Amino acid sequence: MARRSLRTRLTMLGRYAAIAPLVIGMPLVRRIPWRIIWVVNAGSEADRRSYGVFAWLGKVLGIEVGPIGLFRIPRVGWGLIIATPSTNDELRASRDRCRRVIDAVCRYHGGRIALAGVIPSCLTQHDLWPDDDRLVRGQYATVHMIRRNVEDVHSHHPELASLPIGIVGVGATGRLVANDLASSGYALVALDVRPEAAHGLHESIQFVGMNTDALAEVGVVVLLSTAGDAGVASIGSALKPGTAVVSDTHPKISRAAARELDERTVLVYESALTRHGTRFIPKLPRWPADTIPGCVAQAIVECHLERTVIDQEAFTILGDRLFEPRLDIPGGLRAVGQAAVDRIHD
Repeated sequence: MARRSLRTRLTMLGRYAAIAPLVIGMPLVRRIPWRIIWVVNAGSEADRRSYGVFAWLGKVLGIEVGPIGLFRIPRVGWGLIIATPSTNDELRASRDRCRRVIDAVCRYHGGRIALAGVIPSCLTQHDLWPDDDRLVRGQYATVHMIRRNVEDVHSHHPELASLPIGIVGVGATGRLVANDLASSGYALVALDVRPEAAHGLHESIQFVGMNTDALAEVGVVVLLSTAGDAGVASIGSALKPGTAVVSDTHPKISRAAARELDERTVLVYESALTRHGTRFIPKLPRWPADTIPGCVAQAIVECHLERTVIDQEAFTILGDRLFEPRLDIPGGLRAVGQAAVDRIHD
């Protein structure tokens, strides 16, 4: 245990050493014309603790957002990752905090600014979207990503292809994902704690509120929530062995929660897209090289188009050219549990 603790501490020290020049030179870093800026937040208190000394500095110095890393995407260029230690709950609860965060973000120079997690929905909730066409919401990329991920799960597990798909969380983005899958011919069961979430869903989609028993009949569950492990816990007992979970949650599902599903032979994948040659400096924890989130994928497409993506078809045409499936893991999906790894390589 002591050895593992020492290794973890050395890893964290190495990460801090790599990021320190960015933090020290923040005024200059803000002025660099980055191709893409990727904005993230601490999804939960546990995530904020993982930010370590930088979360503490942000609180003490009143830094709303700060640089935590770089990334390079082939044929696109260099990007900057900036983070706020504000959690999902804090951004939802405080309009003023949300305003301060987005004001600080917009002071950075970037061709496109990709907003991750709950940041776009919080800006909508508080009516704070700036008049800045650099901001990328990422909804078209998420729809494309989930559709391709579902197709790849079915190609690797054909026994699931004839079963309905369950989608948990049909808010603004989840509704787009659900309607896209339904329009592609899939049978869907939608779950959401809010009854009003049923409005605007494709007529073929069966909305069941939070009746998790309906998930016993599905083959793939798409998890689009901001509940993290709590979201998994709310549905885990309803899933039959062999079900595949495609997770696009923020915060991410922890390895401990994935292991609990793994013991019941539920296959857990983290959803993403892949662009070979993508590198992160320093390496992001639990984030493989070549793998990028939906919001950054949409920013890449917009960099190539040199304009804002205006519809799903425009994104899909270029997205299929720019993003490749991983060779060992379907469609950029990353296996979290050992059972999923075994199934992939069988």
